[in-house]
Amino acid sequence: MLFAAIPAELRDRVCAFLPKNDQLALAATSAVFLPVAQRRLYRHLAVSPAAHNLPVIAVLARNPQLARLVRTLSVNVPHGAGLLNAFYRDLATALSLMTELIDLEMCIDPAASWVLSHTRNTMFSRLTRFSSTFPFDSHVTNFLEHIPALTELELDPDPVSSHTETIAPLSPSILTALSEFTGPSHVARAVVPGRPVQSIHITSGDLTTETVQSLKSATADIVMLCASTSAQPVPFLQSLTLHLPRIVYLRLMTTYTFTEAPDAAFYESVANALNTLPALVTFELSGMHWGSYTTPQEGDKRVWQSQPLTADSPSEADVVIDDDLYFDEFFAY
Repeated sequence: MLFAAIPAELRDRVCAFLPKNDQLALAATSAVFLPVAQRRLYRHLAVSPAAHNLPVIAVLARNPQLARLVRTLSVNVPHGAGLLNAFYRDLATALSLMTELIDLEMCIDPAASWVLSHTRNTMFSRLTRFSSTFPFDSHVTNFLEHIPALTELELDPDPVSSHTETIAPLSPSILTALSEFTGPSHVARAVVPGRPVQSIHITSGDLTTETVQSLKSATADIVMLCASTSAQPVPFLQSLTLHLPRIVYLRLMTTYTFTEAPDAAFYESVANALNTLPALVTFELSGMHWGSYTTPQEGDKRVWQSQPLTADSPSEADVVIDDDLYFDEFFAY
């Protein structure tokens, strides 16, 4: 049977089960299979010096039809790799051609955020996730204006490089679908308000009560929060009750300097504060997981404990212990 007589769907299925080396060989030897193999080869790209495939960026910059095939792109170039500016210029050009991108990850020199400036005339209507080591500068904010469907945003976690520019709040018309944010505390204050963010992971900076007050301006209930704070734990938890009452998963690292070791009264105060968060399911404070139980007699109300259940706790007949409190995504960070 001639290859040309094989339906396109069948040719695609054949290529789906071939190793990449075989797909390359097929693309080089069969004009019929060439477009099918190219779609497979360029759909998902992970570019790095370790993979010895950096030249693919130059290929994409010079072939718009190939760049439009890319759906997910990860570029990981370690600091100090010593790449020439020509690589970054090709990367900037290639990005401007990848109009069908769905997922973009850029782990490169934070000072190279200018590679995004070539995309000012490109709309990435399908891009839903953007992760980078770039600071929140003008190149990034201009890029975000062209990603209307973005739901996940991750920015530079380095507290030093993150403060290179004064940050102004984003226009309300930008990132209207954003649901997950990962990045520095000061960037969260600019990004979260006015957007349907439900999950926040603060990677650097102090989560102050003032920042919490700004986060409450999200247009959706924030259900997941991971952060570090220098505030006293109990008053801070009480502020969450006021501003983020629908929190479900909470992980805090405290840098507060205690004048003496926490005692039973402190743990009881923490437990009482947790009891005022009705939706809370999982809580961690500086690496310590806090247990809880529900009491059917009180409408399955959750009661938080500072210590494991003891003989003085309610009897097993009256208590329902939750075995699956530790949400996988929550503890993946």
